[in-house]
Amino acid sequence: MNERPDKFAECNALQFALRELQDAFTAPRTYAILIGIVAVLALSGPFGTQQDLSLPGRLGFWLPIVFAGFAVGYLAGSAVGRWGSKRGYSKLFAYTLAGLASGVSVLPVVLAINLILLGSDITEPVYLLRQLVNCFVIAAVVTLNMAVFSKSDGKAAPPSSASDEPDRLIRRLPLEKRGRIVSMSVNDHYVEVTTTRGMTSLLMRLKDAIDEVDRTDGLQIHRSHWVALKAIRRVKRMNGSVIVVTEDMSELPVSRTYVPALKDRGLLPS
Repeated sequence: MNERPDKFAECNALQFALRELQDAFTAPRTYAILIGIVAVLALSGPFGTQQDLSLPGRLGFWLPIVFAGFAVGYLAGSAVGRWGSKRGYSKLFAYTLAGLASGVSVLPVVLAINLILLGSDITEPVYLLRQLVNCFVIAAVVTLNMAVFSKSDGKAAPPSSASDEPDRLIRRLPLEKRGRIVSMSVNDHYVEVTTTRGMTSLLMRLKDAIDEVDRTDGLQIHRSHWVALKAIRRVKRMNGSVIVVTEDMSELPVSRTYVPALKDRGLLPS
């Protein structure tokens, strides 16, 4: 068995968070949600902005706070949350760490914008405490978004009963790589099996490897690629081709033969 470099080791928590953030900002839904939040805050004028600023002023105030706060908070929260998961912390504790990291990271953004646009005294202790509380409210929203839309907590749960028995293919992998299966790809005479704990090359045919994945629901999307359904982050079209993006941010091509299978699972609009 020839073991190849670990993709997950090469893509550390911060790099993965940057890719997640980039992915979020390519989705129209992200802009729709953020602009909606800006509109609500500008119209309602919370935290004294109703009295201090006109409607255009409130729009100019909340726009950078919401967008910059989301970017910084999501980046910090995602990186810390994934780091916590990789260290074996529970999902709840990992998301708690993510929320704390988001709140602390958003604070400098809020203080800088308040200083520039409102001339606030950001050194006053009571003011700082109030802003920190506000930032943790923002962080809670970011963390909730991460919890709801995340497809995976990034770690494999050990089997605890017969129903949790892992795929037969897992027994072929080194102990340190026995995580949840993400995808499989052909490379010469080898099948590269990617799990949540890394990638290993096995000397076997893809067909035989798929036969041994008997506990994980997945799809063959190409003669050289198979992917677990839970590991699919999104499906996109690019230059006439269909691409599956997995949770480790790998992009796997879908051949025309297998496009109907994606449509049948509701993963690709007709």
